Amino acid sequence: MTKQRRLLLVEDLGLAGQLSPALTQAGWTVQTCTSAREAIYLIKQQEVDGLLIAATLPDERGDVVFYRLSASQPQLRTHTAFFTRTSHEREVVETTQRIDLKIPVTPDQVVRTVNDFYGTSRAS
Repeated sequence: MTKQRRLLLVEDLGLAGQLSPALTQAGWTVQTCTSAREAIYLIKQQEVDGLLIAATLPDERGDVVFYRLSASQPQLRTHTAFFTRTSHEREVVETTQRIDLKIPVTPDQVVRTVNDFYGTSRAS
């Protein structure tokens, strides 16, 4: 039996609500939160296989959170994608050398991105 992969989705509730069902259907266990503080707390509680994070959060920049989370869970250094809305956010994300998912984004695009973390068409 293959372990189900876990994904932390750090984004506003509207977008998270649109993406979570598609990710779950693709075989991912999705934990959502809306702030850096919540993300840091959740990462301390459990290991995750991938991270989808807003470039700008209410309480911190997404790149700062990415560096902090990936320090404790090294797999996130390669298994992270950012959601960006502005050219400034894209410039910040570029420094991380991670994937930039430009809003608006479809659930299918996001599923393909996280599955590509593992080179699979499914999260199994």
